[in-house]
Parts: sequence; structure tokens; C-alpha cells
Amino acid sequence: MSKNFSFCLLIALIAIMVIFSHRSIISQRNNISNTNAFQILERINRISRFKNKYQENKENKKSSENKLYSRNTVMNSVLSTVNPQHNYPIGHLYIDINATNYAYCTASKINTANRNIELTAMYCLVDEYGTPYKSDTLTFSPDKHDYALLRFEFEDPTGGNVRLQDYTGALGWRFNIQNNTPTNVFCYSKRGDLEGCPNDSEHLCEWQGIVEIDDKYNFINDVDLGIGASGGPFIYQYDRNTTLGYVYTVFAEYTNYSEAHTSNGFSEAQI
Repeated sequence: MSKNFSFCLLIALIAIMVIFSHRSIISQRNNISNTNAFQILERINRISRFKNKYQENKENKKSSENKLYSRNTVMNSVLSTVNPQHNYPIGHLYIDINATNYAYCTASKINTANRNIELTAMYCLVDEYGTPYKSDTLTFSPDKHDYALLRFEFEDPTGGNVRLQDYTGALGWRFNIQNNTPTNVFCYSKRGDLEGCPNDSEHLCEWQGIVEIDDKYNFINDVDLGIGASGGPFIYQYDRNTTLGYVYTVFAEYTNYSEAHTSNGFSEAQI
């Protein structure tokens, strides 16, 4: 990644990622076209964007806004070097809040030189006021965007120099996504309405369909991914044999007044 990689770089000592095999993915396919649900978007209070992660013992809101940027940078995905036949770059991200509460979202490994970097939604790591959980271990730069990169302090269990990406494989990433893009979205959903998904937050579920893009937003309609889906990757050219592809945004928000999802695109200066 570029030297400007510092965007939302988080030393996530309080975060734990739990990754399950992609062999049990539960899938729904949609072909969405000719919809105008998000041709005009209301501006929504910024603070509400922090409400969409799943948090035990707390209520959740459903609104946010995200800007879309377009660039030509493409980074390819990489296979696991430990077991190239078994890549599992998507998993749970658990965040301890206090002794009794925790939050979780979906996160994914992306291909970087550091090999310990994961991608999620920024508001998964802050409270409803936008304050980072345990701010002594989290650093935001800047704090206004809706996705975040996390650097894990991963130690090779074999005592060598193998990093997280070498175990899981990693998604590629790109900026040059066009309108009406075939996309696979993965998430650990709870209380959603994905067809065939248990919606229990324990099973990795998939939505497949067409993502529409205007000058500011990516969006999909007619499905509720549920809570816990925040940070779930939108993947272009997903390969079921390798379970890899190009992530170009992460799930940001379900807006119940239009029954649509929005997400932000990546900026080259920010990744």
C-alpha cells in the first residue's frame, strides 16, 4: 500500500478476529436493476453512523452516509502460504467494551506488505458518540470516514516469521468499480433476512447480486443484512475455488426508509 496508508490505522490490541471455513457459506443471489431508491439521498446525522455494529445489551440505529471515490489502483489477492488450498480471509471481529459488554462486526484480511492488516467499518471500533473504545490502544487519522484498517499484533505460533495473511490468504483491493457491478457480500448476520441464512451471527452468509453506484454511493436493495454485518466486504470477481477476489468497499448501513444498503468506496490516498 502507499505511504499514506496511515488512514484509520488501528493498533487493535483489544480486537480478536475469529475466522471460520468458507465451506459452510450460506448464499442468497439477487439481480437488482432499474431501481432509483438512492438517486437522491437524505443527509443523515453523522453520529447515527456509529450505531450499526452489533453490541450486546444496547440498541442499534440504522443510518449513515459515505462518500465514493474512484481510482485505478488494483492490488491482487494472495493465497495462504501455509495452506494454499484453504483460504479464509473473512471472519468475526470482537471488541471488548467492558467486563460485561462486547461488540462485533465482520472483518476481512487484505493484501498488504505488512501482512497483518484487516479491513472493517470504522464505527465498529467507536461508541455511539464516536469515541474509540480504549483510546489508549486505538489511533484514528482522520476520524471522519466509515471504514478502518486494523494492524494486528500477530505472533507466529510456530515461532517463525509467518504473519496472519500467510495463514488466511488475503483479498485483493481496487478502486475502479463501475455501476451495475456483480458483487458478493459476506457477513456474520444477526436478525437479517438473507435467504437461507440462520441469522444467528455464527454462520458466514453471502449475498450475491448487482451493486449500483452513483456519484457518491454504492447501494443494494431489497435485503436486510442484519446487525453484525457492518464491515462485511463487497467483493468483485469472487472466485469460489480460492474464496478470494477484490474488495472495493465494506458494508456501512441499512436504511429502513428505503430498504437499501449503502457503503463507501476507497480512496487511493486513504489506503
